Amino acid sequence: MTNTLKELSFVDSSSISVRDVKLTGAQGDKEVAFDCSHPNQKRCGVIILKNGRVVYISLSVDYPLSLKEVIDKLGVPDYVTSDLYHPEVGGCILSMEYLNLGIIVESIDRQSEKNCHALESGEGLNPKISVDGLHYQSPVVLHESSCIDPGCVRWPGFENP
Repeated sequence: MTNTLKELSFVDSSSISVRDVKLTGAQGDKEVAFDCSHPNQKRCGVIILKNGRVVYISLSVDYPLSLKEVIDKLGVPDYVTSDLYHPEVGGCILSMEYLNLGIIVESIDRQSEKNCHALESGEGLNPKISVDGLHYQSPVVLHESSCIDPGCVRWPGFENP
């Protein structure tokens, strides 16, 4: 795994760290974390291995990627969850969940709750919302939809222009 990461141009190969973690009480699980060099970003990725197999990947998106581009490529997500970013400064976190693909697409607006309010009121979302993170979870890992929270709804579509 680490040899493959070292070959990726966006990974700072000197930052790759491996540590033991316990998933469901098993021994031998590993977490591989790394920084990105293009663009320079600390802890931009995490990979979790269970019995030597990749079961989880989390990667920061630090290049222009819009929600519309993701929807055009992956299709409509099963659910969208909203949550406030920070109680004192505001902001909004949107998570678009693709259950069959094991993918969660995350958007974080650190200053405005506008997208959360739009989702809560049943309005469509702005197609230009930027994507900040991508997460993959293997079907090997037990995973239930996070759509049990009050801020979770079916895909509302894009806002009317």
